[in-house]
Amino acid sequence: MSRDAVLAELVHKGLAADRAAEALERIESAEPSANLAEIIGAARALGVADDSLCYTPTLARGLDYYTGMIFEVHLGNAGAGSAAGGGRYDNLIGGLGGPDTPAVGVGFGFDRIVEAAEAGGLVPGVDRGADVLVTQLDASTRDEALQLAGALRGQGVAVEVYPQTDKLGKQFKLADAKNIPLALMLGSDELRAGQVTVKDLRSGEQQKVAREAMAETVRRLLDTGPAARRWPSWSRPYRPGWATCRGPRRRCRWRRGRASAGPPATSPRNTGSVPHCCRSTRRATACTWC
Repeated sequence: MSRDAVLAELVHKGLAADRAAEALERIESAEPSANLAEIIGAARALGVADDSLCYTPTLARGLDYYTGMIFEVHLGNAGAGSAAGGGRYDNLIGGLGGPDTPAVGVGFGFDRIVEAAEAGGLVPGVDRGADVLVTQLDASTRDEALQLAGALRGQGVAVEVYPQTDKLGKQFKLADAKNIPLALMLGSDELRAGQVTVKDLRSGEQQKVAREAMAETVRRLLDTGPAARRWPSWSRPYRPGWATCRGPRRRCRWRRGRASAGPPATSPRNTGSVPHCCRSTRRATACTWC
């Protein structure tokens, strides 16, 4: 709030304009109390740099249970405003039914911290979530399917379990939408034989392996198979036929690498070896415009 806005609010609350200006000047020129000076000295002794401490006598917080120091934390030039704030309250815990316990509390602004971290490049990018989808073929094999998921998670593999029994095509469609490269299938035949079917959704190849060799097979496919070629979150595995561009602009559609709409072939953004909007590879299709 600006200085003029503070004066206007004081006048609105019934204080004369000259008295309001005088009161605000007194606050602005106030020196730190003995307690606050001690706290600032302790912070400096702990190694907090002087340019990281700013005494602001006009700082105010909207809760009336504070009985001493109040503070706010700002993130330098991040421009995100106050990222945390709090203060000392001696009577709050007792007033809420607990023992009389003096305390200092602080609250963090999660959204502002995340905003500043993203602006500073401190949030790592994630290209996809799960590595394996465990399908649900039959209610009778649900518990065993959950055991497979638990075993793989114990080996450090990111696993998602389809939430209910459904057609395999629908389950594969979910995996495709989430860019999950591998799927595990455990039907009654595999259960009786002590096996599990591992399918690479990028190449379409599948194999039955012993349950004891499942984790090793999954790791091998993730490390050396086609699924090891990770694609950006905005792309999707190449499939013949029509599909919608998954780029951030979503401005075109492709069919086997040929554009049906989008920017003209002469566009300066339309670069690459293929002289049309969308270029394709076997593993992924990305719109060059996006």
